[in-house]
Amino acid sequence: MLIKVIILIIIGYIIQLSALNWYSILIYSSIIGLGSNSLKQSIVIGFLVGLIPWLVQFILYYNNTILLLNRISSMFFNYQSPILLIILSLLLISLLTILISASFYYIKTLIYDRRKN
Repeated sequence: MLIKVIILIIIGYIIQLSALNWYSILIYSSIIGLGSNSLKQSIVIGFLVGLIPWLVQFILYYNNTILLLNRISSMFFNYQSPILLIILSLLLISLLTILISASFYYIKTLIYDRRKN
């Protein structure tokens, strides 16, 4: 399973690099939810696919975007704290990918249960 997770994270990172829209990772997360074997697997892989590509992007481009991050954080928090802004962004995208992955896993189980009956 570890190799599967690593491959899915690498694909998620490639999608994140090549995408013009930030929500393309959410579409990928829905595909992960459909392909998961259990709810736990769906949640864990959804979390990692949401967190790791965005964290890598923040680490790679932190020095180039520090001014923009300072200004955005001062708009939201009334003081310059780019680290807090990064943490909140990572939490938000992780929560979104978990919810979408788990939702599509449940949709898949509903469809399979309906076919059995």
